[in-house]
Amino acid sequence: MRRLPASIVIGVLLPSAIVIAQQVLFRAGINLVQVDVSVLDANRQPIHGLTSDDFAFTEDNRPQKIVVVSEVNVPDPEFEPGTWMSEVAPDVRTNTADDGRLLVLLLDDAELKSNLDAPHTIATIKSIAKEVIDRLGPTDMATVIFTYDKRGVQDFTHDRSRLRTAVETFTPKQFDLNAPVAHNVIGGGAMQSTWIHDSEDSFTYVAKYLASLPYRRKALVFITPTNWLKPNATDRVTDMFEYAQRAGVVVYSISPQNLHDLDAFGRVGADGDQNLGALNALEASPRRPTLTSETGGFRITSDSQVSAGVAQIFRETGSYYLIGYVPDNGAANGAFRNVSVAVTKPCAVVRGRTGYYAPRPASARKDPAAQPPLLSSLAGVLPNPDLPMQATAAAFARPGHGDAVVPVALGILEAPGTGTLETIDVQVRAFTERGDARGLVNQAAQILVRPIASSTGNARFEVLSEINLKPGQYELRLSAHSGSLDKSGSVYLDLDVPDFSKGPLSLSGIVVGVTPGVPVEPKEIVAGLLPIVPTTSRDFLKSDHATVFMHLYEPGKSVPIVLAVRIANRDQRLLVDRTETIGQDRFGAAHAADYRLDLPLDTLASGPYLLTLEATMGTTTMRRDVRFSVR
Repeated sequence: MRRLPASIVIGVLLPSAIVIAQQVLFRAGINLVQVDVSVLDANRQPIHGLTSDDFAFTEDNRPQKIVVVSEVNVPDPEFEPGTWMSEVAPDVRTNTADDGRLLVLLLDDAELKSNLDAPHTIATIKSIAKEVIDRLGPTDMATVIFTYDKRGVQDFTHDRSRLRTAVETFTPKQFDLNAPVAHNVIGGGAMQSTWIHDSEDSFTYVAKYLASLPYRRKALVFITPTNWLKPNATDRVTDMFEYAQRAGVVVYSISPQNLHDLDAFGRVGADGDQNLGALNALEASPRRPTLTSETGGFRITSDSQVSAGVAQIFRETGSYYLIGYVPDNGAANGAFRNVSVAVTKPCAVVRGRTGYYAPRPASARKDPAAQPPLLSSLAGVLPNPDLPMQATAAAFARPGHGDAVVPVALGILEAPGTGTLETIDVQVRAFTERGDARGLVNQAAQILVRPIASSTGNARFEVLSEINLKPGQYELRLSAHSGSLDKSGSVYLDLDVPDFSKGPLSLSGIVVGVTPGVPVEPKEIVAGLLPIVPTTSRDFLKSDHATVFMHLYEPGKSVPIVLAVRIANRDQRLLVDRTETIGQDRFGAAHAADYRLDLPLDTLASGPYLLTLEATMGTTTMRRDVRFSVR
């Protein structure tokens, strides 16, 4: 995400097609408020190219001097459901692609009453949620949570398949709303449990958590049959409004009560630029303020609004301006500040909330610098981008053990000058889907920074480590500290560890090696496991030599394995499509067979590609995918 000039320390970036603000500091100590505002024309399209002369800003009815304006545009994701470009998640994760949205998909199972529990209503809720997921861009992150039931929730991830799996677990029941239940709330970078039993408390916890997240546009899509989101109804609801303002989260609400099964009127997004007349009804001023109107969002209540409404959510959260100004009231007292933004362009509509809460006194906030750098870099739901990095990991069986060995490659994208002997400290932590810690590895390396012989990828050097994990789904959190630069950063990635001891066939993860490459240490960590040195690069030159490696495992049956090898371009045209047989002579005493493939980079045009390795033994088929590109 584009930030204001480097002399500014940016705090929490608040979201969407609304006015948002968070007080931050110049390094020189000047108080600055950062405002995020989207401007739309009469056709509800973002207006681009505005400057500070086009804006007028007031706080508490007093004009404020604008210091800087910067336009930010999140690329509109290609809406191609079912294509590999939208479905296959990259196996390399970075902490630098921070232009994307941060979206909470909250499904309200606590408010569904018996007359709404019909199968078509539940199917509609799931369809709407999946259509929102379909529109996520490659740098967007989303979480799926429920207001009542804790089963099946999914923490923030880029992986659409995990999000859809979570949506499928949505099964409302007849709950006793007077009884406490272990309810899911986000916290500490993973899902936590607490005793909550209604939608109001659920949203408050979500908003409080979002308030702590920096650098991302934040929106909440709340699928709920009720319109209880009104301020001042109870102290608890008043708290919700305050936390929503503090978090800067825009709330978009969709009611399934009046919607039919989506099959009745087509998939959401199929005509996202049509039905503007129906969508305009969403903009009518409500008789009483609601959480959606006060945060700059809107409520969808009819079939005719769904397609245009979902498309508009992504349009509004994808284009905005960062406005920085020095307030004439710099007191850090936690008080509410009324804000107003106007644009001089004719027919321009500024979507905005009514204000923001000033920060509380500094003494009331914890100083993150008091924590060790490796630990503090792992603390949030989003990775720390101060030291740019990227990472990948793959699971391999450990013969004679019940767990797997996971080689991890961490690419550092910033390095000191050539000839510097860089000292890098790395920590790898593994967490289950419930947030339970399951592994910790510390790794130190010294690397002599040298000129890169190839412009392959972005990494300046790479550090290898290894962690042992039992079968299951994990989030790996990697942090690193550069001794030369005195910078720390972190990067997170999802990892599935198969149970290699079960089933007739299983596959390891995929590792990729490339020559010429960048400096890598310590190579000896993977020497006994892999015949190649893993790299985080997936962006290659035609002159590079890139090799893909994996293991195939079978329990000793004399059944051949047929391996299909496919390479598809972005148009899904197969450029490589062949099969080969992995015979029993390829498997050793550990019932594992090596497989290596040299990518035909010199024959491929510039662009993105998908490599698919699909193994079949009898009626069992398994596959692995790797995205890569050629320049």
